[in-house]
Parts: sequence; structure tokens; C-alpha cells
Amino acid sequence: MGNCCPTCNQKILEHKHKLSAPLVQALFSVWAHARRGPVKVKALGLDHPQQANLQKLGYWNLVEKSHDQKTMLRIGGCWNLTEDGVEFLKGKLRVPSYRWTYQADVLPRKDSEHMRDIFEIWDGYELPEEWAARAHVHGAPEVEPQLSLEMS
Repeated sequence: MGNCCPTCNQKILEHKHKLSAPLVQALFSVWAHARRGPVKVKALGLDHPQQANLQKLGYWNLVEKSHDQKTMLRIGGCWNLTEDGVEFLKGKLRVPSYRWTYQADVLPRKDSEHMRDIFEIWDGYELPEEWAARAHVHGAPEVEPQLSLEMS
């Protein structure tokens, strides 16, 4: 029967996942909300594919599931940005273009070795400091931008 489970006869499949621009944009949304603590996916304003695929950012260790600090139980639907996620958004970390998984476990694969940074994935991406420097509230006095990728 080929690559099928001998018990349930289900196909045994490995899945290839690409770190795409919409996923990176979802990561940016996590960062924009994460400064206030764990992020609830539904609060991010993502489209359906971004919401459904947000957990895939964990394959690159860019996000992680949120846990209650006292009980260590998972907080349903909530995610945290990892240090790797922050470094990636700063343009300081390159990650594999693809990840292969089997039952949600990341597999080491040779074709996952091509590394890319955020600028190669999200065409036109600007660091928050860059777009904050150009932003100005209409009618407000000129002030220095205070936006940073540093987590508080």
C-alpha cells in the first residue's frame, strides 16, 4: 500500500511550508500587539489564511504559544513573539526559506538550507524605525520617533 500507516491505513505525508510575505506580515502584526503581552490571534485583524497559518511561524521559532506563568497551561489562541522573531523583524536574522514537517514536527531537510532575511521575503519592508521617522500626526509639533522593536 506504499506510505500508509499499518494501523489506520492513512497516508504518511511530509508537508513543505514556505515562509511567505503574508506570514511575515502576520508576524509583524504579532509584534505590533505583543508589547502589551500575549497576543490573541483574533485581535490582530488578520485575514483568514493568515489566522489559520499563524502557528506555522513556530516552525521557524519566530512565535511561540503563550502559557500562564503560574500554571504553565497554554492560553488558547494566544501567541508570543520570540527573540528570534524580534531579530528577524530587525533584519538581523536569516531563516530557511522552507520548513518540512511531519505531524507538526519540523524535519531536517537539505532543501530547507536556503536562508533568507525579511527584506527578501517582504518586498518593500521597512524597519519600524524607518517608517516611524517619516510619520507625523497632522497638527502636532515635530518630535523624535520613539518606536522600536525592543520588547518591554
